Amino acid sequence: MSKKIGKYLLLALFFFILTIFFLALKNDPRYISNDLIGKKIQNFKFKKLNGNNENLSHNDINKTTLINFWASWCYPCRLEHKYLIKLKQNTNVKIIGINYKDDQENAQSFLQEFLNQF
Repeated sequence: MSKKIGKYLLLALFFFILTIFFLALKNDPRYISNDLIGKKIQNFKFKKLNGNNENLSHNDINKTTLINFWASWCYPCRLEHKYLIKLKQNTNVKIIGINYKDDQENAQSFLQEFLNQF
């Protein structure tokens, strides 16, 4: 009888921790980007995949600009890439891709793979 109670308590503890985890993720404001729409970006420096250093400021952004963070290891990035290419081909939306936590060689291979498809 006490083994059953122990199993139920362990199961209840597991679901309690799981619930707290999901509630904490939902309330984290870092993952809500709605407040960023229409705001000016801060100036920042970045390194292009060809090795050149560049600066990006608010003046470089058009009215319709999409900043996309991607990585070669990101499965959703692979799925969305063809849609981004079509968006760029069919509209005048400026798309800026920022490679995130990726090896330069893997990033170049990723882009080459998708360039060959179009």
